[in-house]
Amino acid sequence: MVTKNQIKKIKSLRLKKNRLQLGWFCVEGLKIVKDFLNQNNTLVVLYTTENQVHHFKDYSTPSKIVVTSQKVLDQISNLTNAPEVIAVFEQKQPDLPNSTTLGNNTSFLVLDGIQDPGNLGTIIRLADWFGITNIICSLHTTDCYATKVVQASMGSLARVSIKYQNLSDFFTKNKLPVYGAFLEGKRSIDVAIANKEAYVLVMGSEAHGISSEIEAFVTQKITIPKSNRDSNIESLNVASATAILLSQFSV
Repeated sequence: MVTKNQIKKIKSLRLKKNRLQLGWFCVEGLKIVKDFLNQNNTLVVLYTTENQVHHFKDYSTPSKIVVTSQKVLDQISNLTNAPEVIAVFEQKQPDLPNSTTLGNNTSFLVLDGIQDPGNLGTIIRLADWFGITNIICSLHTTDCYATKVVQASMGSLARVSIKYQNLSDFFTKNKLPVYGAFLEGKRSIDVAIANKEAYVLVMGSEAHGISSEIEAFVTQKITIPKSNRDSNIESLNVASATAILLSQFSV
């Protein structure tokens, strides 16, 4: 039995202030939920139908699994078409990076003010694909636990550590070369590729790019050359640009 108060509480997770207050977030869909379970994320409660409950028969805490109707899932879901599996997990509280974790062959992706949830979710998925396990977000980057971000990440949020902090504090401890994406940057990142060195890649906001405060920490400005110079396209989508640059670094 799922009560009205339980439904109301889970639906309240649509708002960031409620996610922060409870320390919870919602994950929808069988594959994504299983990704979070497989990465030992702490489950609060899992709602599923009789048709899907067999997927969780080996889970160690069956008391947290609630079998309910599709009608109830429709009420809980944040999506247009509710899946048959919806779970609530506790938010991770990752340690902030410090001087002992920097410069040890670990590369970082830094996001300076990314606002679009779809872009952030896609970037998290890209980081997972290219083996970047640490993303540092500015305090004004959109919340990684928002529904659209979680769904766009397609489970990669379970494997990538996301840290929100003042970026200046991060960079004052940083020992790694810092590459920033700029329209007027250099075309080559051959040095990083040739040396296979660890690095920090900074991507700026969709509207304003990298802020002037963070630009001061960039050791090399890089860009993606445009082949068709007659094109009226002024810039690439930030997620698309991230994909191209991470691909170049991974060569």
